[in-house]
Amino acid sequence: METVKNNKVFLIETLSADASIILQHVQNDNIITRRDYNNLNQTNHTQEQIIIKLLDNVMYKGNEVCHKFLKMLEKEELQEIFPRLKELFTPDKTSAERESRPAMAQATNQGKGD
Repeated sequence: METVKNNKVFLIETLSADASIILQHVQNDNIITRRDYNNLNQTNHTQEQIIIKLLDNVMYKGNEVCHKFLKMLEKEELQEIFPRLKELFTPDKTSAERESRPAMAQATNQGKGD
């Protein structure tokens, strides 16, 4: 759950490019229920709102669901659609590096403006 929580802003920015694809995959992989899907897939929600609610839903369900969600994001198919996911998931990174990498990159970029 920590990886999702620590990289929530990164995931929102990345996955909001096409929330409908992510919803299809999480439903297909049984990460969310049909009811969850219907609640998330509202026409009055922005892409960003859908992803925020999805991430909150996944984290609420606990570590096992978070792990399943992260494994889904590692799929080559999704990394082709969302190339920035490669910043979080590369074969040579340890889980500790995965948890801190995008958050550290954001902090570094913010520090450059000072």
